Amino acid sequence: MVNETIRIDGKGKKERILPLHPHLVPLLASYKASLRSYQIYPSEPVFLNKNRKALDLRGLHVIFKDVLKKAGFPPTRFTLHN
Repeated sequence: MVNETIRIDGKGKKERILPLHPHLVPLLASYKASLRSYQIYPSEPVFLNKNRKALDLRGLHVIFKDVLKKAGFPPTRFTLHN
């Protein structure tokens, strides 16, 4: 992370620089500090699923829909844009 942005490898291996919400910056810094030394290389996935594999779009979608339901929002009204 540099200047409150994060680099993401998007669809078709296209690199994107995304701004981070100011509330997210300290949370990501804390998460990064909890990782093992081999996990902080740029080639390593940032988020893992329950099987310790890279979190993929389908897994993220499941988490997103679950959070919407728990927050009381209709999961069919919102989508992840990829």
